[in-house]
Amino acid sequence: MRGKNFAHGGKYGAQLGQALTPGHLSQTAPTIAGQTYLLSFWFRNPINTFGATPNEFVVQWEGTTLFDQTDLPFNNWTNLQFIVTAANSGSLLNFGFRDDPYFLSLDDVSLKPMTIPHLLKVVSRPAAFTFTFQTVPGSIYQAQCKTNLAQPSWVNLDDPVTATNNELMVTDPGVAGFPQKFYRLMVVGP
Repeated sequence: MRGKNFAHGGKYGAQLGQALTPGHLSQTAPTIAGQTYLLSFWFRNPINTFGATPNEFVVQWEGTTLFDQTDLPFNNWTNLQFIVTAANSGSLLNFGFRDDPYFLSLDDVSLKPMTIPHLLKVVSRPAAFTFTFQTVPGSIYQAQCKTNLAQPSWVNLDDPVTATNNELMVTDPGVAGFPQKFYRLMVVGP
């Protein structure tokens, strides 16, 4: 559909208003088996005067459900992102939808290859560790640590950082007093 009310970016967006039974919008994307990708799109359940339910929105990658929610509340444009890995040289992306009283909106769908960061160097000082990773400029990274791999969750070292060049330095100044620490660097955005 054309118009600012139907599109997040540009002039055109999709109105997904299948009633009673789910509709599907799908495409086989050219991918490389084993490559990791960032799947990103904008989704909206617009405010309407016809009521809100029943509705459902489903996202599937190569047959695996990434997102499935029914009776979604009204919401403005929301960016949903998923990190996916291709199992084949062509990967099926499927959006399933149902909205009996009105429609759901979908726009700006993108699939971008991601490069996993590689550790280049570690510098150890008495009270700190500094890691240097090979990164992709413009990608967003989150450094995390834990003192025991059996702990259920990782702790963020700082806020996410956007790489400005091919190398990213991460420093943990809080190593004193810990007999061991484990680290990871996650890609959290394009």
